[in-house]
Amino acid sequence: FLGKEDGGKRHYFSKPPTHPRVREFFRYSRNLSAEERLAGLRAISTLDSENPRISNEIAKLLLEQGDYDQAREWAFNSLYLCDGIQGRSRRNYLNYVKQNRAKAYRILAEASFASGSIQGAIQDLSKALKLFPEDATLLGRLAEMQLCSGNIGAAQRDIQKRIELESRPATAFHAQARIMVSVALRILLTAGQEQCRQYC
Repeated sequence: FLGKEDGGKRHYFSKPPTHPRVREFFRYSRNLSAEERLAGLRAISTLDSENPRISNEIAKLLLEQGDYDQAREWAFNSLYLCDGIQGRSRRNYLNYVKQNRAKAYRILAEASFASGSIQGAIQDLSKALKLFPEDATLLGRLAEMQLCSGNIGAAQRDIQKRIELESRPATAFHAQARIMVSVALRILLTAGQEQCRQYC
């Protein structure tokens, strides 16, 4: 643990100290509705204003509600808080900061994608992948976005990477199939049936 020595090696907390009421909220909030959870998160954000996890949770709920501008603001706030934690504690909470950065970039990507900015979404999701390059879920989502942007070559590379990461080939095959079907439906809705046939 932080400040203790064991055999010449220093051990650190995995995340910064959290207010007791914040910990209690996360423990019992699963049974709340989305509206109640959002209200509760806003309340505890005043108790622990430097907690990037709270900002990400608020951003995620706002994203689900279709409030993309507010979702972006809270995701950017999470990134700002991550910078502060990393600057103050250096490597003490490296994994904690890394995880919250990736979550924030994923939310920014989804908000951009839902708003019609596919290239912006690809850029943000690529930043998340730089933090976790072997995340199969992120690779699959990036492949879908690449297909929607018309970048077939990049999508194929991302799908291949995901297949290589999957431990079971059958799972990888079905994952790829789901990506292709999802993209085909989106293209059909936005660009017409002929373009859908071209990508499929």
